[in-house]
Amino acid sequence: MMNRTILGIAGITILAAACSGDDAPPTEEGNWMDKSCSQETVGAPDLRRLTATELQNTIEDIFPELKSLWTRVQLGPDPVSAVGFSNDTSMLSMSEQTAKDWLATAEDVATALTEQSVLTQVLPCSAASANGDCAESFITTYGRRLFHRDLTQGEVQRYADLHVSVSSKSNFANGIKWVLVSMLQSPHATYRPEIGAQDGARRVLKPHEVATSLAYTYAGTAPSEELLAKAESGQLDTAAQRTAAARALLDTPRGKQTVHRFTDEWLDYSRVTSSA
Repeated sequence: MMNRTILGIAGITILAAACSGDDAPPTEEGNWMDKSCSQETVGAPDLRRLTATELQNTIEDIFPELKSLWTRVQLGPDPVSAVGFSNDTSMLSMSEQTAKDWLATAEDVATALTEQSVLTQVLPCSAASANGDCAESFITTYGRRLFHRDLTQGEVQRYADLHVSVSSKSNFANGIKWVLVSMLQSPHATYRPEIGAQDGARRVLKPHEVATSLAYTYAGTAPSEELLAKAESGQLDTAAQRTAAARALLDTPRGKQTVHRFTDEWLDYSRVTSSA
């Protein structure tokens, strides 16, 4: 019997491939990843807003220190597409209510993170050297995780200036709080881009976009530092390398949750438990 991981790979690959002219599925188990298309349609550049689940997973994985202090994002259920999926980018708008819920979530997370006992775990230098250099280390380290790439010098400076502005009127921790609130609301954290760069007649995803797409598609969370480093060093450049990374992600606890969520939304099998 086809196991859940293979089923998940199959379904996600079918949806992502956008093939035409070859609708017959392979008959042997395990051949879904090898399916080739007689025609391929390249998707348009896109910005995908994180789902509530993706935001939840992202915060939990980037800030594991919050496990006992913070519970859930304040976003309501994501709207589902006509075929039942909750990660349809065309449905995931940033409404006024969603923006308010996102802000409330950001403030909850930042408040919990800047409790003294937590902040010293997340940012050890805050205990001994709560200064501009320490604040900048927070900005560069956690900005990279939240934006899925290194921040530009201009971005680092803007957040550093915000920290100075707030902390000068209150304290170091409060400055970090509002820097984090601002980061969590940034479009670079709210959306995951699939824009790429022009390469002749086509566009090619940038390394961090490849890592981000793989992480959220196959594990429903932000790319790890290891995955980002692989992308930046060219270790996700080939189809074989990306396939291996996708399989590795599916084998993680987050990956198994993603497969479960995908198959449930696809087959709606959870209704069986509530049916007579």
